[in-house]
Amino acid sequence: MCVMLAAVRAPGMQMRASSGSRARLSALSSSTALAAQAVGRPDEFAAALKDAKNFNSIRLAPRPVSQAELTRVTSIDPELLLGGAQFDYQSLLIGTVAGSSVLGLGAMSATWLRDDIRFALTYGIALLPIALLGVGSLAPGLLAVPANLLSGKGGQATMRAAWHEAAHLLLGYRCGLALESFSVDKGREAVQFCGESSGALDLEQGSRLLVVAMAGMIGEYLQFGDADGGKQDLAQMQTVLQRVSPRLSPGDQQGYTRWAALMAWSHLQTMKPQLERTAQALERRAPLDELLAEIEA
Repeated sequence: MCVMLAAVRAPGMQMRASSGSRARLSALSSSTALAAQAVGRPDEFAAALKDAKNFNSIRLAPRPVSQAELTRVTSIDPELLLGGAQFDYQSLLIGTVAGSSVLGLGAMSATWLRDDIRFALTYGIALLPIALLGVGSLAPGLLAVPANLLSGKGGQATMRAAWHEAAHLLLGYRCGLALESFSVDKGREAVQFCGESSGALDLEQGSRLLVVAMAGMIGEYLQFGDADGGKQDLAQMQTVLQRVSPRLSPGDQQGYTRWAALMAWSHLQTMKPQLERTAQALERRAPLDELLAEIEA
């Protein structure tokens, strides 16, 4: 008899649970929509998410961390984290000189060509190393473009940007930072939080900004094994460190930078599925309210 009663009551219980879930999702959707409309207004942004479960859910205890501890816990390769494997310009130049020498000798020996064509071809091949040297001196970044295409990185730009900015957004939200600006425009993906640009900071405020600034590089690293988009983040971190009061010594600045990397790594590792869903939503240019709802889901 008890079993039968339980069977009769189960649909009603499920209906109430389902109704409660729908009510919570509706309230959540309303909160994230209000927060998305309050970008750039920190008090309104925080007020809209006052009942959200994940907003401001991370508590941090900043402390200097040694390189040995960071390496032991994370196994992060600093070279790969801070820009990936370096482009080998010297080897490219040596290879170009050797290759052009061989081609030049071949062109000079091509007696079946007219003399004027043979001369022009030999002269043009001889200019290749000089042209490469000039490009390497004036705009070395241009030489990395073909290297990235050959390595497969050229086709990863959109995905890398999505993972990078998703990591910023996810940890910034979890640390309770209000959004200052947000863009998913192709090639201009950016997430910026209030407090990043100016003003004195105590260590607690600065620590949250440091972890969020480091998150983009760590997010890329977790997915791709290296990070290409960290130069601006490192400059941002240095600005934050210089704004912390009382002023930190150079040694402490390095220690807190390593701590920020450790915290970003630890939290993003535990939130990897959520980070992946947020990155996928960013890659398809989802609106901000949908992204915030994804973080809260």
